[in-house]
Amino acid sequence: MPTSNPKKIEILLLEDNGVDVDLVSEHFDLSKLDFNISLATRLADGIEQLKKRRFDLVLLNLTLPDSCGIDTLLDTIEASQGEAIIVLTDTDDEILSLKALKLGAQDSLNKHRINSEDLRRSILHAIERSNLLRSHEARTEGIQCDATILRDITNQKKAEDELFKSEKIESISLLAGGIAHDFNNMLTAILGNISMIRIDLDESHQHSAKLVAAEKAALQARLLTQQLLSFSKGGAPLLEVTTVSEMVEECAQFILRGSKVKCSIEKDDDLWSVDADKGQVSQVVNNLIINANQAMPDGGEIRIRMSNLHVRHAEVPTLRFGDYVCIEVRDEGAGISPQNLNKIFDPYFTTKGKGNGIGLASSYSIITTHKGTITVDSSIGKGSIFRVYLPKSKQLAPGKSNPSEAKKKETAKEKIHRGKGRILVMDDMEAMMIVAGEILTVLGYDVEYSTNGNEAIKAYKAAKDEGNPFDACVFDLTVPGGMGGEEAANILIDYDPNLVAIASSGYTSSNVMSDYKNSAFKAVLPKPYRIKEMSDILHELLN
Repeated sequence: MPTSNPKKIEILLLEDNGVDVDLVSEHFDLSKLDFNISLATRLADGIEQLKKRRFDLVLLNLTLPDSCGIDTLLDTIEASQGEAIIVLTDTDDEILSLKALKLGAQDSLNKHRINSEDLRRSILHAIERSNLLRSHEARTEGIQCDATILRDITNQKKAEDELFKSEKIESISLLAGGIAHDFNNMLTAILGNISMIRIDLDESHQHSAKLVAAEKAALQARLLTQQLLSFSKGGAPLLEVTTVSEMVEECAQFILRGSKVKCSIEKDDDLWSVDADKGQVSQVVNNLIINANQAMPDGGEIRIRMSNLHVRHAEVPTLRFGDYVCIEVRDEGAGISPQNLNKIFDPYFTTKGKGNGIGLASSYSIITTHKGTITVDSSIGKGSIFRVYLPKSKQLAPGKSNPSEAKKKETAKEKIHRGKGRILVMDDMEAMMIVAGEILTVLGYDVEYSTNGNEAIKAYKAAKDEGNPFDACVFDLTVPGGMGGEEAANILIDYDPNLVAIASSGYTSSNVMSDYKNSAFKAVLPKPYRIKEMSDILHELLN
């Protein structure tokens, strides 16, 4: 099959718009696929090429000089030799896309909203689906009812079911990604403005505590977008030395406010620190507390215990020998039946009328990515116990300090570093761009703006040519319908090896945010962020 052989992927592109041809070609060059591409600007020319030779894939614009609409797809299918077909559209026409898929296209993409990674995934999946269908048709043609053929069909059906499940997860990921991108941009605008107001407000001011509470609520809101993303995208965690006790207490307080359920929390005096992504682990704790709360609609008690654990004799399945921190969440609910207990972490499995079956699946994915595990014990009528195991950090835990020292550290922590220099901000959302510019201006920097990667590249080169270069760039990674920050930074690092670029994103399918050292960026600034985070990064990079 084309996806398993070392040969290049043979692609026929039917597109008459030169700008769109260049755009698609640019995405291909960045997709890391090994391919040959042939171009046809008219349907008749494309059909002629399809008759002469075999391709792996056809990228089809439905509007061509000699054909328009769904008939373009039907004529292409009739002329094809089983090639995978991806329809390219100019708009988000859901009805047209669904009709194209129903008639035999493997995928439908808006060519102005895709990036290189989207295109790469779509091509590989389209070719795989096409191969599966051809294989299925070959097996079922002239079928005889013998055991061998029936077994082949059964295996084929299983493969198709698994592929469908994978595609369903991918669709959820794309949908969640778009929501997360816009939502985290809006949260950054909220957090940024709050943090700027706090700078000019004394801590004794009557509204200071309210602003702090609003800031914490906005940071908690970020977790809502992370829940689905962690399951569907499976990105690498942003690890840092973390003490889980404060995180667990904040999650419990936030979720159980106004609930009928009581909550007690215990912890070892010298609880070890762990290497964790705070956002992702908070999401896991949130899921467990939410489930425990929902298991007791008439009230009850949730008991949370955090303890150090030495695993020496394989007493916890799947865990290697070593030291772990255990977070135990115990409820007094109805319990889980034995037949459901083995399915509890399966994607889409749920016993709730309004559940989606993603919470525990995402939690399991997160903790295994952290090299830990989750276990569950439950008895009907007695409740359930979920235990999360996270490896002990190899770094030393932060030392204890008295209240006055803690206050000094907190004050030092919130110190804002002001500076000088020229900063280029690239973001497609106007509100986000404005708040980023205001933050940088308050910090003492001069700011220029661009809304996509192409504009940023032109602005950067022009400034350098004029002898007034930018000291740093802050690039949003995801720009719907345009070049994002990653592509722009890759181009600029070749132009200027001394590029100081900061990646800023609330969602991206790239690994830049978790592994920026292997990219063109010098640092990352996850959205939503406050003025402090921006000041810290620029102070470190420019001083």
